[in-house]
Amino acid sequence: MPFPKKTALERLLVTERHRRRTDESSRAGFAVPAMSERPTEVNLEPLAATNARGQLVLTTVSRARGVARYGFFECPTEAENALPSRFHSDLWRLSEANGWGNRCTSLTEASARIPFEPRSIVVPYAWIEKVTGIPRDEAERLMSLNGFVSKGEQQILVADLPEGHALVAAAPALLGTYTRIDDRLGVLMTQVDRAIFLVRGSA
Repeated sequence: MPFPKKTALERLLVTERHRRRTDESSRAGFAVPAMSERPTEVNLEPLAATNARGQLVLTTVSRARGVARYGFFECPTEAENALPSRFHSDLWRLSEANGWGNRCTSLTEASARIPFEPRSIVVPYAWIEKVTGIPRDEAERLMSLNGFVSKGEQQILVADLPEGHALVAAAPALLGTYTRIDDRLGVLMTQVDRAIFLVRGSA
């Protein structure tokens, strides 16, 4: 099944797209961003931010300046469908290391335990029929048309996740931001212990 033009990751987060700026210092082309800062409230911690290698790592809000930093990494749009799987692994590792309670063994458990209203459920392709409750060909048609399948107030998204892995997320405004500048991407996730729940198990 071809993936929709707007990826699952874009639908999980508040999305920003910018053009590269001219490099005023050297006047030799365009500046390539390495890092950015965003005004962020301390009560939105814990935060997970991308680094230059495209990994999600813990970061904090600067108490003095009220901002959180996140890094940009090389990520052409055609490579983006692989990111939910990588981010799932990163968040699972962070959750284990910090004793968070957002690891679950089923979608049912994750949807029941997330403290916010679940807005998005990201599943591997093999789960689409079971999770949506509609025939696969109809689910594929809706994915191709809309980029997701509606299930009440939730959107069911498909990503290149391993069998048995899934994500249940709160609304984008609660989970964080996605910033793309040409082929470079930066992500800052907020409340990662409670705004996104991780599944390794069953649909």
